[in-house]
Amino acid sequence: MSWPGWIDERVRVSAWFAVCLAVGVGLGVQDIQAEENVVFSDDFNRPDVTMAAEADAVKLGRGWGLRSDPDSAGKRGGASLRSGMLWLGGAFGQSGATRTFAFQDASTWPGYSVILADNPGKITWTFNLRTGQVNPTPVSLSGGTTAVAVLASGNLDDFQFKGPCYYIMHGLATDKDPLQLVKCVHGVRNQDDRRVLISAGPPFHDLGNEFLSVRATYDPSTHQWTLEARKDGGGRFQPPHEGAMTLLGTVQDSEHVRVPMRYIGFVSNSNNGANGPLDEVVFDNLRVTVSGGPVSYATRTFPDPASRSFLLANAAVKIQRLRMTEQVR
Repeated sequence: MSWPGWIDERVRVSAWFAVCLAVGVGLGVQDIQAEENVVFSDDFNRPDVTMAAEADAVKLGRGWGLRSDPDSAGKRGGASLRSGMLWLGGAFGQSGATRTFAFQDASTWPGYSVILADNPGKITWTFNLRTGQVNPTPVSLSGGTTAVAVLASGNLDDFQFKGPCYYIMHGLATDKDPLQLVKCVHGVRNQDDRRVLISAGPPFHDLGNEFLSVRATYDPSTHQWTLEARKDGGGRFQPPHEGAMTLLGTVQDSEHVRVPMRYIGFVSNSNNGANGPLDEVVFDNLRVTVSGGPVSYATRTFPDPASRSFLLANAAVKIQRLRMTEQVR
């Protein structure tokens, strides 16, 4: 005779679990924890290079692309890698305002959906930013003075006038320059349909050329967005994915989260390249993670000999029961 099928299966599964547990005792029992998967990261720690044209984007490495519109004289803002950081705008002496976009095509990232709502868990963007201007007061991204904008998630590589997007902006056409989380319908330069989701209060309501760490999140289960930041100090960036930050605000928004948005990256609005570094913005340590994907395992050891003996003995009993089951069958 044989055991009923459901008993068979229960014994088999229990025994195999015991075997795995017993093997793990020597190294430690492993607890399943939610994984925060890094789908993309770049610390820009590569040799210095300067790019004078969009076609030079290949020099950036890691799949980066460039878009830049010319000023009235036909000169474009530039991009460069210097001292292990990404510098955008103001590099080639243009006489008027230009916009430069260094972007990634996120559709190539494993474990990430370009439809934000389809991701298995919370999306987190972390990065560093700094503007060269002590008082970056632009007339928005359409105007002629220096601005900083970071695209959190955008649609088309014609970033100025096409596609919905969510982005983080540093610099306004007022006497204050807060950090803001913004959404738009038709590109970052179209101010008519621009909507501010979060605007920072003190001490992030009037920023200058501080070294900043920034973190933004979107949770598909609740459609909640958060914006956090930190003034790093010390004249340099700190890793933005480490340490505490100040919560600047939360908001629920789902307007564009079911629209494919392939492009993620950094935008600079630069007024006048003649000012050199003052007309450049600096970004570093971009990292994008998605939680809720494949599990990871955190090891916890059992130093108590009695605990190890019990687990091993229990495993032996279950293995014997599995053998008996196979013999009866």
